[in-house]
Amino acid sequence: MTKQTLTCPNLSKLFGRIEGYAGEENVVYPPPPEPRSSLAADANTLQGKWFTTPIYTSFGAGVEQVYVLRRNITELEWLGTVYPYALLRSALENFAHVAWLLNGKTRDERRTRALQTWAYDFEQRGKYEDEIGHAPEPPAKRGSERRGEILQLAKDLGLPDNRVGAKLNMVDMIKRAAEDAGFTPSEPVAAWRMASGFVHGRVWPNLRASEPTGAVAIDGGAWIRFVISDEKLDEIALWCDRFLAHSLDVYRKRRQAPDY
Repeated sequence: MTKQTLTCPNLSKLFGRIEGYAGEENVVYPPPPEPRSSLAADANTLQGKWFTTPIYTSFGAGVEQVYVLRRNITELEWLGTVYPYALLRSALENFAHVAWLLNGKTRDERRTRALQTWAYDFEQRGKYEDEIGHAPEPPAKRGSERRGEILQLAKDLGLPDNRVGAKLNMVDMIKRAAEDAGFTPSEPVAAWRMASGFVHGRVWPNLRASEPTGAVAIDGGAWIRFVISDEKLDEIALWCDRFLAHSLDVYRKRRQAPDY
């Protein structure tokens, strides 16, 4: 947990990418869709908020995570072993989620992905309510009830309710988002897995991302001193930046393009 100079060109690029979207108090979101655009039509078919809300919330969360890391490094000059990976892993998940939502090849596919997000969120909310013993006062509804409404909406729209009701698997989502964007799926997944290892205190990523800097002889062997390389941190920064850049480009085009 020390002050340290980083050599991470991709991280620097990512820090520049969020310029204009991150502020001292609030995230600045991209402009809303044009009324007759493809993106607006996606939103309208799902009662408006059902499609656009998870795009905005995931975008905002990812930008805020990168912004916090940027402030810690550039202003406080503070760098720990674990927390940069934690922030960038979360940012990668959020930016990949935005790309996944935007990149469905058909409207039905995009609607299915949006409703799957909502169904999973309501499922988690329902479990939380059960755990704390909370029951909303009518006419408010429990998360489990809202999830049921989402599944029924999927059926009414002729969408595959088995997919809508499936758990959001992060690895699968990152892979699909990468495929849709024309990236090699294994690369962002590997970066995410490395970051996850750091976040959960595993030994292997520390060994994989470290470089030996010295050794001291001891009885029967040697103590090896390692430092964590910037390279692996820069790899996950690369994929955060690529998914963010791709999502912003697709959003810009689809918020203006005629419906399809």
